[in-house]
Order: sequence, then C-alpha cells, then structure tokens
Amino acid sequence: MMISRINLVYCFVFCLMLISTGMSRRAFADFPTPPTPPTPPTAPTQPGGPGGPGEVKDSQDAESEEASSKNLSGKIPGGELSGGELPGVRLRMQRDDGKRGLLMTTFADRSPWGRFPELLARTRLRTQGKPTFYKIADESFVLYVPESYEPTEAMGLVVWMGESPAAVPPAAWCEVLDKHGLIWVGANNTGKTQPRHRRLSLALDAAFNAQKKYNIDPNRLYLAGLSTGGEAASILAAHYPDVFRGSLLMQGSLYHRDLHLIDQPQKTLPAGFRRPMMTRYFQVKMHSRHVLIAGEQAANFSDLKTIYQNGWIEDRYRSTTFLVMPGIASEQPNAHWFEQAIKAVEPSKATTTQAAWAR
Repeated sequence: MMISRINLVYCFVFCLMLISTGMSRRAFADFPTPPTPPTPPTAPTQPGGPGGPGEVKDSQDAESEEASSKNLSGKIPGGELSGGELPGVRLRMQRDDGKRGLLMTTFADRSPWGRFPELLARTRLRTQGKPTFYKIADESFVLYVPESYEPTEAMGLVVWMGESPAAVPPAAWCEVLDKHGLIWVGANNTGKTQPRHRRLSLALDAAFNAQKKYNIDPNRLYLAGLSTGGEAASILAAHYPDVFRGSLLMQGSLYHRDLHLIDQPQKTLPAGFRRPMMTRYFQVKMHSRHVLIAGEQAANFSDLKTIYQNGWIEDRYRSTTFLVMPGIASEQPNAHWFEQAIKAVEPSKATTTQAAWAR
C-alpha cells in the first residue's frame, strides 16, 4: 500500500514537469523575433577613377594603406629594399649622422637588460641601501667611431668600464681600434666612486644604444675594464653572455667562488659575486672569450693569477688568455698590450682548446 502511494506521487511530479516544459517551449516559440536592421546603402562612386578624389575604398584597402603608412611591413619609406639589403642596415644608414672620430653623445633609451629589477634579479647583486635611479637622457657617453666605418659593414664594439669619471680612450688605443675595426663606447660618471649597480646598468645602456645606432657584429661585442672597472666588467661578462661575447679585464677581476691563493694556499680569495644560473654559466665557459691582463709588479698580481689558474683553468673555461706585463705595476696597459688583448679575444685568434699564458 505504501509503495503504490509513492508511485502515485512520482507519477504526479513527472506529469507536472512535462506540463511546465511544454509551456516554456510554447512561450519561447511565441516570443516575437526582432526585425533585421536594414543594410545601409553603398555610397556611389564619383568620377575620378581609381586613386582619384571620388574613389571609395573598402575597409581592407584602408587597413592596408594604414599599415603601409606606419611601415609595419618592414619596408623603409622612400623605396623598396634592394636584393641583399636588410631593413636594419637601411635604418642605421638613416640614423648615421656621418660623424666619425671621438664623439660625446647622449642616448634616449634604457636597455631592457639594464633596468634595475632585471639587473638585480639576474646578478643577485648585494646592494647597500636602495638603488640610485637615473634618467638616461641626463647621462653622457663617449664614442669613438673609426673613419672607415660604413653602415653596410658590421664592426666590433668595445664597451668601456673605467676608473675615472671620463670614458675617453687614449689616442694610441684609438689607432688600435681603427686597425681592428672596433667602435668604442663608454658612460661618463661611472668611475670607482659610483655604486656598482649604476656602473653595470649604464654599461648595458651603452651597449644597447650603440647597437641601435651602428651596425655591430654581435660576435665581436666585448667588455673592457680597468682595475675596479675590470671587476665590474667580470660581473657583467659572467651574467650576460647572451649580450657580451668576450671580456678584456685589465688589472682587476672578480670570481664567483672562493679560491685558494696560488702562492699562499692557506689563504683564501673570497668570492666577488654570485655564480650565474647554470645555462648562462655553461655559455660563459664554452662560448665566451676572456682575457686577463696583469702587471707583474701589481699589488693584486697574485689575486689575478689565482683567478686565472684556480678559477678559469680549474673550472675548464674553454677560451682564456693571461697576459703578464713584465716590470709593470698597476698602470693602464699601453697600446701594445691593448692590441695583444684585442687579438686574443677576437673569434679568429681566441684559443679554443687550451688556455694560453702570454708574456
């Protein structure tokens, strides 16, 4: 008896569901359909022919013209690119002001590599206090462009990190730059009294803007630094092997781990920065080229020799050179030693199987 009553209740509920479903379908079926809006009439074409004042163009043609006017297709305004010509070459030709020799300039763009959040995240640099921010337009840079430079042919680039506030290369070094087809760029006001993160960031800005302005061979983009500038350059070279292909470290360098001094094994040379991520560390060891220049009588000669022998060689860096200047203390290398360093770091001259010791 109880089961039959339950069945009756289920039947009653099922009937109500069918009735409600039918009513809802009928309601939607009886709902009036909104009228279709009329198609706007097409404007008549006035006399004038194609391209004339009366021509009416559809939206596709208008978008095509807008893309062309904004140069979105990669073409350079004023004509088509010739056979083997790249858009970047023509763009650099337009940016080239024809000035050669020793120049003072400013740049307008910050490097995406050198902005402080990216710089500190990549290098994990220890800073004392808050980073000092700067406006790139307020900074000045020194350029040396050889007279033989042509925008159609790539040259190498040396990014300088020095000790003094001015980044001007010695006249004898300019002759070496001319001979080897190298452009020079360095930021002023980045001497040893400046915070390290500022020195690193402005060097990245210099490299970035020089590549925009000039035709630079990315395989010949080098860092060069003297004393504390060499120490700062060793940090950038380790953490930015995707930007710099080589380093010329003069009278100064740091390493990413503690090293036992080669002349006094009981003493330790502490690490100067943190080791780069493994992918970059592998690239630094296998694909970058490194030159260390030291005065034989320099106070830090033992430290530099230790970095070369117990650092680069022990950690199996593929392309390294140690240049020892006999009878020299901590002076800046002369043109002869500067050229020897350039020859050692160039792709065709760099050692690829075993590190070289040169005197």
